Amino acid sequence: MSNPNTLGDGTTRGIDPHDLGRRPANVPFVPAYITVIRIDSPGAWRISANHASFAIDDPARNTPDARLAQALRVLKKVISNGGGNRKKLSELRPGQPNAEAKLYRRTDGTYDRDDFVDLSFNSQHEIFVYYDSADVTLDNDLLISFGPALSNGSPAAGNDSFFVSRVDDSRLDGPLKGKLIRIENYDTMFNGGAFTPRPTDDASKAAKYSLSYHVILPGRQPLPIVIDPDTGNGMGGQP
Repeated sequence: MSNPNTLGDGTTRGIDPHDLGRRPANVPFVPAYITVIRIDSPGAWRISANHASFAIDDPARNTPDARLAQALRVLKKVISNGGGNRKKLSELRPGQPNAEAKLYRRTDGTYDRDDFVDLSFNSQHEIFVYYDSADVTLDNDLLISFGPALSNGSPAAGNDSFFVSRVDDSRLDGPLKGKLIRIENYDTMFNGGAFTPRPTDDASKAAKYSLSYHVILPGRQPLPIVIDPDTGNGMGGQP
């Protein structure tokens, strides 16, 4: 890793997202939404990344435990005990048998995405990434990282919003046999001296990050892989 104290510099990972002590001291974390991402491999050399956003169940009980409980309830509804039945998050839309009233309807009328192309944020989120496999392992010191460039070759933003990434498998049970990490997105920007909430104007919301997810596959020689190394996850657009 380059200098973890370098901020706003697209050539580094910026703030170490794994360091719990590097939260912006002057910006409270009170997300209005959680984002749930289920990553699995439906076939050889294929990666699926179904994701959707949900409004916080009870804004009066907006705690880490309550947000985790909501994410786990969502995941259990799309993953069966048998392991063979995988629903899409969009199947939880209002009016369906397992509906989640808080499922966010996107601006294009859809409820979820099957990729990372439009993994966008317009406010604070807690992001829950579930690796739907009991076989993958995680390196606690390298769960996510930020690359220097987007897929089109343009510079990626230095990390000034994502401050905490950590494994949280403490309450996985039933059909949830995989690995879960959670990431706090403060929706902030660094002005050279302090962190401030990101303004709502379009230019400020246009920051794009090259956010990568790191897992280790099993085998005679364990194989580290990076998922979504440079697709340019951005700020703005969605909730």
